[in-house]
Amino acid sequence: MPPVQKTTLSSKYFALTIWFLITAAVLLFVFLERQQRQRSTTNPSASESLNSKSQTSPHATSSEILALKSETPSPAALADTVALITSLIHEWEDLDEPEKRDARLAELDALIRTTDLDALVRTLPADTLDFALGLPSFQKWIKASPATALALFATRPDVSESRVRTALITWFEKDPAACAQHLRELPPGSWRESSLALASQLTLKTSPAEAASWAGLLTPGPRQTGLLEQIATALCAQSPAEAAAWVARQSDEPTRERLYAALALARAEKDPEQATAWLLQSVRPGEIRDQTMTSLAAVWAATDPALISAWIERFPEGEPRQTATRSLINLWSHRDRPATQAWIARLPPGPARDEAQSHLDSLPALTSTD
Repeated sequence: MPPVQKTTLSSKYFALTIWFLITAAVLLFVFLERQQRQRSTTNPSASESLNSKSQTSPHATSSEILALKSETPSPAALADTVALITSLIHEWEDLDEPEKRDARLAELDALIRTTDLDALVRTLPADTLDFALGLPSFQKWIKASPATALALFATRPDVSESRVRTALITWFEKDPAACAQHLRELPPGSWRESSLALASQLTLKTSPAEAASWAGLLTPGPRQTGLLEQIATALCAQSPAEAAAWVARQSDEPTRERLYAALALARAEKDPEQATAWLLQSVRPGEIRDQTMTSLAAVWAATDPALISAWIERFPEGEPRQTATRSLINLWSHRDRPATQAWIARLPPGPARDEAQSHLDSLPALTSTD
């Protein structure tokens, strides 16, 4: 009988052990499941995020792909992506193999589409940023979110004007009022100056008046003056009288003189007499007038030397006529010195002809090798 009792006790211990293990396993499972639920409630796991992305249609449009932003990458993950994109771009620049272009483009574009574009704009090195911005995903992003793109570009002065132009054109087309308000509210600085200048250039062809309003917001200086000269020329093509009236309203005298000179050049071929009047009546003797006379002489000497000789004869005696004569001789003698000499010989005898002949003689004669 004792052996039978021993066997019975062993069976009881075994049963208790099994029951204990099962109970512990159940409690551990319940605990782990509860923890998992708490984590998923406060912060969905990366695997769930990836699973939701994997359910996206394989035929999703580009806009849908761009709208499906990935989670903000960790600094380490972003650094790895930036390093890889930079390496691929440098490799492409070092050795451009035509047969590999499509594959390289697809690889770079895939990398860009799977990370945060805003973070990439802020992080990519200057020597690769503009290249990357030309890739399809970035181009679609710029056109889909021009306001966001411009805000980011403002933090990167190394972005080329062509990329800024793409964003600005798109925003002008989508929402001109919002774009205009954004430009006017930009803080003073180089970014504001370049953005306003670009806005002026973009509107010049369709509305010189609007281009003038943008140029008027620029800080006075060479950039503004250059734009105003382009605007004066465009206005002159539409209505010379209105262009002259607009120029007359400019308060800064040196700027106003430059604009009258631009009008003179714009009317040089169609109305030489009006061009001459604008120049002589509105531009004081000096560098601007002399430069404009040289430019006018170049226009007329290339088309009709007889025209320029008649034009010079309309100048009053003295400095204006001498400057115009010297400008013509400088240009004409390089192309046809004998014709220039013949023209001087036909001038009425007197100080004007003597001065013209003296100026021609002071110019070196061109040799056959010149």
